[in-house]
Amino acid sequence: MKTGRLLSFLTLFLLTLFLCLWSMQIPAKTTPAGAAQQDTPTNSQNLPATQRSYTFEELGASHPLTLSGSSGSMALSFGVHGDELVTAARARITYTYSPSLLPHLSHIKVILNDEVLATLSLPQEEAGQPATREIALDPRFLSDFNRLRFEMVGHYQTGCEDPFHSSLWARISNQSELLLEIQPVKQAVNLADFPEPFFDPRNLHRLSLPFVFADGAGHETLAAAAELASWFGIQAAWRGARFDVLIDQMPERYGMVFATNEKRPAFLAQQAPVTGPTLALIEHPNNSWGKLLLIMGRNEADLRMAVHGLVLGEATLSGTTVEIRDFVLLKERKPYDAPSWIRLDRPVKLGELIENRQELQAAGRQPGAIDIELRIPDDLFTWRSAGIPLKLKYRYSAPLKEDESRLTVKLNDQFLTAFNLADGRGGLKEGVTIPLFGELLSNTNEVLLPSFGLRHRNQLQLQFSFGHHQNSGCGSYNLDNMQAAIDDDSVIDLRGFSHYTALPNLRFFANSGYPFTRLADQSETVAVIAAEPQADEISTLLTLAGRLGESTGYPATRLQVVPPTATEKLQNREILIIGSRAAQPLMEHWGVDPASKLGEQGTISTPALAVNPRYDWFGFGTAPILSPITQITTRANGPLAAIVAFESPLSAGRSVVAFMSNIPGSLLSLLDALENPDTALAINGSAVFVRDGKVTSSSSTLVGQSYFVGDLSLWSRVHFFFSRHPLLLIFLTVGATLIMAFALWRTLKGVARRRMEVGERSP
Repeated sequence: MKTGRLLSFLTLFLLTLFLCLWSMQIPAKTTPAGAAQQDTPTNSQNLPATQRSYTFEELGASHPLTLSGSSGSMALSFGVHGDELVTAARARITYTYSPSLLPHLSHIKVILNDEVLATLSLPQEEAGQPATREIALDPRFLSDFNRLRFEMVGHYQTGCEDPFHSSLWARISNQSELLLEIQPVKQAVNLADFPEPFFDPRNLHRLSLPFVFADGAGHETLAAAAELASWFGIQAAWRGARFDVLIDQMPERYGMVFATNEKRPAFLAQQAPVTGPTLALIEHPNNSWGKLLLIMGRNEADLRMAVHGLVLGEATLSGTTVEIRDFVLLKERKPYDAPSWIRLDRPVKLGELIENRQELQAAGRQPGAIDIELRIPDDLFTWRSAGIPLKLKYRYSAPLKEDESRLTVKLNDQFLTAFNLADGRGGLKEGVTIPLFGELLSNTNEVLLPSFGLRHRNQLQLQFSFGHHQNSGCGSYNLDNMQAAIDDDSVIDLRGFSHYTALPNLRFFANSGYPFTRLADQSETVAVIAAEPQADEISTLLTLAGRLGESTGYPATRLQVVPPTATEKLQNREILIIGSRAAQPLMEHWGVDPASKLGEQGTISTPALAVNPRYDWFGFGTAPILSPITQITTRANGPLAAIVAFESPLSAGRSVVAFMSNIPGSLLSLLDALENPDTALAINGSAVFVRDGKVTSSSSTLVGQSYFVGDLSLWSRVHFFFSRHPLLLIFLTVGATLIMAFALWRTLKGVARRRMEVGERSP
């Protein structure tokens, strides 16, 4: 009996002890994974939060935000990076409003992602002058992509009022700021997220991505890196991209690392050899918040194949490591078939030129313009063309009666035409021709540049606007319920135009990378760089490759990179020379002067005759003679960089563009000049000099003469020639008329003589 009680007591004790121990484990097992990770010490555990600010101008407001009418509204968009968490957000808003607004009835709502977070009061004592308010934005309402909207509720009297009265206005400065407090977030190691974290589409600033190489990396490795840089240039798009280069050094947080089994950066010395083209995503060895993408191979050919797989097979990436088993480039691109350019072999629907059909929609009485980007080749020969046909189809909410409602068509902010929106049933089909008003060729040629015309990047702007009507009582019709849309099967047709232009013209290179972008895959481009290039030279090569990729929308899968000694690979190719150390031996071999000295000296040339061709109507030879007649050579101890363009001495009709500088590091100032919209406008002619941020272009041809590329029909060539020499045409016409008249006179005289002879012989 006692034994049974003892066993029962021991059993109860053991059961109680087991339950206590089990209950102690429950909190550990139910702790969220994020909390457990926070307790794990890392060398970057206590990364401080950083402050980041954007002006509204940086968020896309090129002008102050104007709110008009009783319910005017304007919005801005911004993103939050995938590797960041916003812990606090504020908006510092500077605004001005009408003195006529009633302060007790009027205010401005601040709306974040459809949540009203604050209102801006409009006190009478501050009316008509700038006022600044700082408001808090609850970070809980932030997402990856955000919309910050300002909506005005405005009244100028308590009784009946016109909701579109001119006194109902407020203006928010585009120098207002969005202030964010950012905390870094550790991301998973997974190639399925690529291109994040190396490129984040939510980032509004220029992409800055380091590329890491081993000391003495070969030119095929640089070609693979240039191809990858061109792909990142496509992703960065309007943001731009810059690729810093590190030799045997680790980047601070993110970077692309190129390594073969025999030649790899020192910090990868312990990395296991690979058996083929391999992509591996790893955590940064010295920064657990960073990532490195390793592009590895047995040799340089493997690196190129790995990059092919990365840029053209992105959809198949997953996990931490991907081995490229096989990759074949089956077909070369055709001239002018760049994905970002308008097709020239068939009519193109406007729906093909946008990413989302919603971009062709408009709503409200005064909606924003529908913008469609049109990219065309720089060498499109539109001389004396009647225009490019554009067949517009559009729909709209019909006005109650005929009024000021219309669709306005602009090209590059230049007014073309407008269509009235008739009452009744909306849905007209109209056609419009985009006029060119003159020739396309550069000011380095004898052809006039029009003040208005097409260029490589064009904006077709379609603006709907609806009138409103005050009724006999109080209020108005047609407030905010108006809808309109451009049909995505509207067509623009660029067929039938030839490709013909005069070179050298560095404006084309600055705009679109022409003539290198003629083939989107760069199959006819060779980049020449020193046998042992320096970091700034490689960075220049990669950044230029990014610009070419952004222009065409296709990576440089067939770009070649060679040293200056590989002259056999330069035959029948467009040649891009990077750095004076590559340019000087080539130009000395070609016998080119003075460009061979530009790496050490600055040479300024004066054209022999710089008469504007508009005064050459009579063909007296007053057109510009672009060959230099004087030269001034100087040696400066300050930085001087230059871009020089000329016809290839190896192949007629092929171009050479050389980037040179007198001291190391100055090449990067050329990239700055190309990226800055203001300085890029000053780039033209055959040579560009950059010093202390200032750009000076020369229209004289420093090396050789101007040359024409492309192909015209015989009739077009004859027509084009005589259009530039009208006096010669007059002389030839008069001469031909006299010859024909003389021949006709002799013929008639002979006929008359024969008749007289026949008459004399007759009885």
